[in-house]
Amino acid sequence: PQTPASHTHSYLPLSGGTLSGDVDINSGNLFIDSGRNLYLDGGSNTYIKESSSDVIIFATGGTTALTLDSSQNATFAGALTVDGASTLTGNVTFGGTVSFPTPTTIQANGGTITGGNLRTSNSGGATTVVSHASSTGSGISWGGANQFYLYAGGEKQVTIANTGVTFEENATFAGDVSLAATKKLYL
Repeated sequence: PQTPASHTHSYLPLSGGTLSGDVDINSGNLFIDSGRNLYLDGGSNTYIKESSSDVIIFATGGTTALTLDSSQNATFAGALTVDGASTLTGNVTFGGTVSFPTPTTIQANGGTITGGNLRTSNSGGATTVVSHASSTGSGISWGGANQFYLYAGGEKQVTIANTGVTFEENATFAGDVSLAATKKLYL
């Protein structure tokens, strides 16, 4: 039977077409083939996609910004900014510069922080302190004039600079202390 000419239908063709309005999926799933993009900005360059088996990429500006792999590893292509308190568990690898605003507390609660170089900005004469979380007042700090300091009990104990080492209190050495033949020891 033919539908009368006055009768209209709103439907999406099985191939191609454009849908306007909301799509509600009340039960079931939405399936997208691997390698296909789910566009978020009208179909140009912001999308989510399974790039290979169990690897999801998030792209902005047509470039991959974040990759999540099947081991739940996240790889960020650009800068990562974290506001507020954050807890990182497992291994965290940084391939570039890590910057912390002043003041920042970084704790390795039962873990280890390992890096090739630990650098901080010393703008405005600020001193950066790395301390053991359960030992208030002990740690390492560095400031201006190419110096860094060792603290214990909340007091500076040792100053190390490009001009030498200064002990603020008594020092005890468990092993030998050696001086080059050209150096002098003043008592």
